[in-house]
Amino acid sequence: MAVFQLFHAALIISVFGYTTSVVHAHSGGLNGDGCHAGSRPYHCHRAQTEMPAASPESIEAANPQQVITGYVTHVRDVDTVELGGIAVRLNGIDGPELSTQVGQAAKRFMAELVLNREVVCNLTGERSHDRLIGICYFDGEDIGAIAIRNGFALDCRRYSGGRYSRLETDAAIASIERASYC
Repeated sequence: MAVFQLFHAALIISVFGYTTSVVHAHSGGLNGDGCHAGSRPYHCHRAQTEMPAASPESIEAANPQQVITGYVTHVRDVDTVELGGIAVRLNGIDGPELSTQVGQAAKRFMAELVLNREVVCNLTGERSHDRLIGICYFDGEDIGAIAIRNGFALDCRRYSGGRYSRLETDAAIASIERASYC
C-alpha cells in the first residue's frame, strides 16, 4: 500500500507541478521534519495532505492538454493503460478485443513492455468513458506505435490521422478485426 501511495503522490506531483524532480518509491524512516536524515542524498518529503487528490476530472481541470508522467500500474488491454487510478486510452490505436486470443496476446505484450515502468502521456484533452485520451511514451518511443509495429494492434485512422498506417503488419491486418469506428 505504501508503494501505491508514493506512486499516487508522484503522479500528482508530475501532473500538478509541485516539483520538477523525479519521485521514486523507497523505504526509510523520516525525522520530525519529514526528511530522511540518514539517506544519501539527504532529502525531504512534502506532506501528502498538501496535495490534491488525482482523478481524471482534476487533471482535466488543471489543464485539458496536460502531460502526465507516472508508472503503469495496470494494463487493461493493448490500448488502455493505467497510471495509478488514471486510465489513459492510447489515441489512434485499434486493439483486438480481449475475448480473442490475439487480444490476450496483445495485452500480455503491452504489460511486458510498460507494466511497472514510467511512461509520459501527452493528453489530447478528450475522453472516452472513464479514460483520458493521449499518446504515451516509454523511453521516448510511442507505445502505441510499438504495439502496431509488432503486430498487436492496427491504426485507427479516424483518430490518428493515419500516422500509424505504415507500421501495420500484414499478419495484424489478417488477424485483427478493425473496429467499425476506425
